[in-house]
Amino acid sequence: MRCPNCNSNTLVQRTYVITPYLRDIVHRCRNEDCCHIFVTQQEFIRSVVLPITDTDSPVTA
Repeated sequence: MRCPNCNSNTLVQRTYVITPYLRDIVHRCRNEDCCHIFVTQQEFIRSVVLPITDTDSPVTA
């Protein structure tokens, strides 16, 4: 992930599980002149190839 402020690389500091399919990810800019900290979200959208086996239990994070 690139910093939206200075376009430098970032480090993931923390990940918070919101639901089994949604996470908040806290990033910190590696550029010491910027030090921007921001949050992105990662979400399951859809399957491209269905799994071979089907489970009745929901996916846990």
